[in-house]
Amino acid sequence: MPTSDIDRSEQLRAERHAVETLYRAFSDQNPDLVDQAVVPDWKDIPLAPGQGPGPEGFKPIIRSVIAAFPDVRMGPLGRPACSASRE
Repeated sequence: MPTSDIDRSEQLRAERHAVETLYRAFSDQNPDLVDQAVVPDWKDIPLAPGQGPGPEGFKPIIRSVIAAFPDVRMGPLGRPACSASRE
């Protein structure tokens, strides 16, 4: 395998890990995982109304999604999956 293919493969693996970690911030109810998924000067474009910049500005959004949907599970396909219990 040529070096460029290996480099590209490693890059894709790292990008996938970052995306999975970002989604785990929701599923694991741990907004601090955002710090492992993005760089400190990451820009969420466009910002939501009232959202602060960078990873710290994104964490309240994760917290609000978790509060609204405590059983939320998100994955790399970007599709939320909520489980609901029936009592």
